[in-house]
Amino acid sequence: MVAIFQSALAHFSITIPLGKIVTGRVFFGVMMIVSFVAAVMIIPNEDVKFKYALVGGLFFAVALGIAKFLFKLYVTHFFYRYNLIYGSLTILVVPVLWIYYLANILLLSSELVNVLQKRANGYGERASDLLRASERGLGGRSSF
Repeated sequence: MVAIFQSALAHFSITIPLGKIVTGRVFFGVMMIVSFVAAVMIIPNEDVKFKYALVGGLFFAVALGIAKFLFKLYVTHFFYRYNLIYGSLTILVVPVLWIYYLANILLLSSELVNVLQKRANGYGERASDLLRASERGLGGRSSF
């Protein structure tokens, strides 16, 4: 894919080292932020402000980088235990474990965006506010 873009750019006498850019860590981090922000802005039914999605994207990218480092460290030092327990099924267990960690990071980042947005809109300030809002929803009657 990179070769196609480089040949297209070479047609216009533009030389950009796309191979080095695409394989760099900065590019990976930027793509993680952009993909998370795009997902958070597009998928929910609510309008999400860009600044909160960006904060969540930054958190997602940093947490993913830390998780990659820790997971690599964990697998390199404790992989033999999985091999003893699961044998050849280790090849299935380890990726499932990584997907589980990745899903938790994604949910935590999404929850961070949700909390930031709710606080900015004034929701979740006090329990008494919630009680008054629930009484208004019942037509002023208490539910007890």
